[in-house]
Amino acid sequence: MLTGIFSSILMQCESSNWQSEESHQWKVLSPKGANTGLTLLYSDQTRVNFQNFVSKKNIIHNRHLLNGSGVTTGDVDGDGLTDIYFCRTEGSNVLYRNLGGWKFEDITDKAGVACKDQFSTGTVLSDIDGDNDLDLLVTALGGPNAVFLNDGSGQFHEMTKEAGLMGNSGATTMALADVEGDGDLDIYMTNDKKRSVRDIYPLSERVFEKTTRKTEDGWEVLPEFQEHYILNLQGNRLERFEY
Repeated sequence: MLTGIFSSILMQCESSNWQSEESHQWKVLSPKGANTGLTLLYSDQTRVNFQNFVSKKNIIHNRHLLNGSGVTTGDVDGDGLTDIYFCRTEGSNVLYRNLGGWKFEDITDKAGVACKDQFSTGTVLSDIDGDNDLDLLVTALGGPNAVFLNDGSGQFHEMTKEAGLMGNSGATTMALADVEGDGDLDIYMTNDKKRSVRDIYPLSERVFEKTTRKTEDGWEVLPEFQEHYILNLQGNRLERFEY
């Protein structure tokens, strides 16, 4: 449960005007105040009333859901204030627009970025099409992942299929960088299995003797379990690992 926001995340600053460069903007910041530290702001002050909840039913079905979900921040509407996008494991994700003065407004439906009916895991705000506004990417356990292009005003249009990210694996998070120096952002996405073997098979069916067999050369994992287990021989000890 998120009950407050630490002001260090979204520090209010005195600043000069934005300086425009070919592919980015920057400005010099002069933080207010002389003291360092954090100030806890509660939800009744900020209007950020976000909770990420996982039902017992879903936990029993897939313990990967206990890994939680991601959050990203950035200025989605170009007003110079940092907005917040939260992912949810169950239910809709939420986009909060920063109104200034540590007040936020839920604009999820208006922006079109709810990502309903999926287990959202990670998210990134980044300008993937080079038009000087922040686009939104979301990963989901079991899919679908999502790519939303920003029109510059905080209105988003889904372009997942066109972007080639219609995956249904156990995506958890991603990172973006121009790895080949061609001026375009490339994506590195991390994936896990959709479900653990412990959630698929009962204990009686995944004991060592029922998942492996002895061969002429040693031991091997049975074919139906090869996507879950690997074997490793340490001296005289044979170990089995889920991967």
